Amino acid sequence: MKTTRIIGLGLGLMAVLMLVSIAMARGGGQGSQGQFRVNCPVYSNLSEEQQQELVAVSKEYRDWMYPKKQEMISKQAQLNALLSTQGADSASIEQTKEDLVSLNQEIFERKLNHQTQMSQQFGIKAGMSKYGQGGRNSFRSKGSSGWNCPRFGR
Repeated sequence: MKTTRIIGLGLGLMAVLMLVSIAMARGGGQGSQGQFRVNCPVYSNLSEEQQQELVAVSKEYRDWMYPKKQEMISKQAQLNALLSTQGADSASIEQTKEDLVSLNQEIFERKLNHQTQMSQQFGIKAGMSKYGQGGRNSFRSKGSSGWNCPRFGR
């Protein structure tokens, strides 16, 4: 019985370590802001100062957006829990729904303002992503399509 537990824990630990090593080997993420400038067609027309400002604006937007998205998920879970509860208070359901709608509106407005700023200040149109303007189904060779571009339009 004891050896079975030890073997099970050992296998579980190995699985976790393998997943972590795969995730670390991929690289990228928010911490690698400098490496995506190499093959990114979006950066080709920007000066060094504009590139740094673009990274700062994008980081500020992400730092604001991620907690809001988490709050949205939390509110949706709260609403789902209320809806699945037998005899739930309709006032609390309505209040949660209103909170969800106002949060969604706030996120939409901020996203639209960010996209407008990116377009006016840097010439980056909404929807440009790490694949460049062509999107996911366009020709994707690592040297020309912008695999190292940040996701500006999101």
